[in-house]
Amino acid sequence: MKTDTIAAIATGMSNSGIGIVRISGDEAFSVIDKLYRNKNGDQVKLSNARSHTVHYGFIYDGDEKVDEALVLVMKGPHSYTAEDTVEIDCHGGILMVKKILEAVIHAGARTAQPGEFTKRAFFKRQDRPVPGRGGGGRD
Repeated sequence: MKTDTIAAIATGMSNSGIGIVRISGDEAFSVIDKLYRNKNGDQVKLSNARSHTVHYGFIYDGDEKVDEALVLVMKGPHSYTAEDTVEIDCHGGILMVKKILEAVIHAGARTAQPGEFTKRAFFKRQDRPVPGRGGGGRD
């Protein structure tokens, strides 16, 4: 089943050192591929990266450099939502995190509804065995 790609700020909206923007869905890697450049400023396709890896670089919105960031890549079904998921760890503060989310929206994701990440995780895992509950599944 194809799902749209959602994004949201995963940290509290306050002045802090680090902010996290989470992206999940079928086009999560397509979205980050439009935004991410490595430390040398080269566009790199994180869709080709191994799952559960961290990448240092910069987030761009078009030609504008928005922020320096660490980008975590998690390929489904081995993520919280069991979908392809990307987390952008950027500088904290309300303005910066909102700018990153806006860039993600411009690149093709939509704003997640409250609780939507957990709802997806719940429904995607209904058909998967749960470790420790007689299913023998592994995550």
